[in-house]
Amino acid sequence: MGKGKFNLNQILSDASKAAASGGATVPRPAESRIERISVFDLVPSEENFYSMREIDELKAAIEIAGKVLQNLVVVPMDGGKYKVIAGHRRRLASIDLVEEGKPQFEFVPCDLSRTRKRRKIRKCATALC
Repeated sequence: MGKGKFNLNQILSDASKAAASGGATVPRPAESRIERISVFDLVPSEENFYSMREIDELKAAIEIAGKVLQNLVVVPMDGGKYKVIAGHRRRLASIDLVEEGKPQFEFVPCDLSRTRKRRKIRKCATALC
C-alpha cells in the first residue's frame, strides 16, 4: 500500500495494540441516558417545524410494534416536565393511543444524553457572545 493512503485495518490494529499494552484506549461512544417518561410530561417545542400529518399511520405502527421504537430527544424543564426536541409526532400518536384507552403507551423512551452536550455547547456559545 502506497504512502498516504487511508488504511482502516492498520488504524484499528494500532488502537487495539495500544489498548492491550495499557496505552491509549480505544474511544467508546458516549453512554446514552434513556428514561421512560409519561407523554403527559412532554411539552412540544415551539421550534418544531415538521408536519404533524399521518399521525394515524404512526399510531398504527406503534400499536403493531407494541411500543415506540425510536427514542424521543428531550430537555428537562422546570416542574418535572420535558421539552421535546425530536419526536413530536411520536408524542402525539402516543397521547392519542392513551386517550383511546390504551394506557400501555403512556410512557415513551426519551434520550437525555444528547441534550446535556447541547446545553454545554449553548453555554459556551453564550459565554463567547
